[in-house]
Amino acid sequence: PPVAADPAPRSARGPALDEFEDAPGGGSGASRLLVAGLLGLIVLAGIGVAVLRPDVLAGLVGESERPDPAELERRAAEAEARERAEALAERDARYGSLALRVVEGTGPDADESARAQILLFVGRGPAVAENLPVGRAHELVAIAEGQGATRSVVPADAEWSPANGVPQYELAMQTSPTEAADVDLGPTQLPRDAMGAATGELGRVRVITNPPGAKVYLLVGFGRAQIDDLAADEAHELLVFAEDHRPERVVVGPSDWIAGDDGKKRAELTVRLRPADGR
Repeated sequence: PPVAADPAPRSARGPALDEFEDAPGGGSGASRLLVAGLLGLIVLAGIGVAVLRPDVLAGLVGESERPDPAELERRAAEAEARERAEALAERDARYGSLALRVVEGTGPDADESARAQILLFVGRGPAVAENLPVGRAHELVAIAEGQGATRSVVPADAEWSPANGVPQYELAMQTSPTEAADVDLGPTQLPRDAMGAATGELGRVRVITNPPGAKVYLLVGFGRAQIDDLAADEAHELLVFAEDHRPERVVVGPSDWIAGDDGKKRAELTVRLRPADGR
């Protein structure tokens, strides 16, 4: 009988790499179960996040949790309180209050001179006097070199105009043409019965002098005065004047300030008047 031909020998080589895509069956059953299990875990994790941490889910989908209005108000109040405390600390570190007292006579029992005028140097014209209470009358004095003093009063009912958000008053002062070897400020022109009442606002007076460069002073008290918010790292000039007495020039420097237990800086000075005849 005829001998049957042997079938073609099978190759021992495995399928080529590009033949796996065409392999029948689409993968084993174990692989399909593994993929299904992973998908189930992802779904369960999403449900857990949605239930336990809705804020996280809202962030993932682009939604933000609406803040509580009361919480926003509390945070704003805390921020404002911090800013106010920082501003006060900065002011206390740089600025201070000066208390000045004028006396007549000698010895520890010298009497306070209630008639002595205390004037704070503002600057040379044009000069600006800052932090003045609006609604109160203010007196300024201009002194040119070798000339007498000129006085001018900002009335209590003056019209202040806003300048960069601050009430401002423009004051023009013509210095005295009279020659004077000694400083004679003369009597005050403040109306004692029309001093007015402070409104709570602080303004500034801009003084323009003719000629320019005259020294401008602000009257701050009689006999005693307290001046707040003076820069403690700068020198300040004061002029004390009383009739029949020599004018006294006082300079307050950085070494005159002492920090109190509350952190605020203070300076206290006593000025003793001397008679005009030098005795």
